[in-house]
Amino acid sequence: MILDGFGLQGAYSPFLSHSNRVLILGTVQPPGQIKLKQSSVIVVGAGGLGCPALQYLAAAGVGEPTPSDPIPPIT
Repeated sequence: MILDGFGLQGAYSPFLSHSNRVLILGTVQPPGQIKLKQSSVIVVGAGGLGCPALQYLAAAGVGEPTPSDPIPPIT
């Protein structure tokens, strides 16, 4: 695996498989992937734009994407 030299075995195995797929493209190096995994993002509004934004952030490897929708749902 590409990230074996970074000491991230064990609990990070799902992260490593995702990271290896991203690293094959050569766009984000291992330190950047680790920084993404340790980051958190809040997206205000989980509607038509917020929902896909959260999906893309999760697919990119952001560690903790959090939705925040200030409008209560209609009951």
